[in-house]
Amino acid sequence: MRPVAATKTHARRVIRLAPAGTPDILVLHPYGFLEIKTATGEIRASQVLWHRTARGRGVRVAVVRSIGEALQVVGGWAHEDEARRAPRKCRSEGCPLEDPK
Repeated sequence: MRPVAATKTHARRVIRLAPAGTPDILVLHPYGFLEIKTATGEIRASQVLWHRTARGRGVRVAVVRSIGEALQVVGGWAHEDEARRAPRKCRSEGCPLEDPK
């Protein structure tokens, strides 16, 4: 990637470290990406492609328009992860998943 030339809105050069369309925030735990938009902001074509590719590989991506929405999305991801870690239980006696007594 090469630096972007200075413009009226960017007085200095900006170094891009990620491909076009990469979301704004990487959430490390629970893992996922957040694309931040204003109430009327639109997703660019490069973002749609990035999101589609990531989701196709099992990566969580969400577009959020407020702090509250971001917290709700990340909380949902945490809940999903916790549910996956919960021990499975059998509904029958002698289940191999149950601890022997």
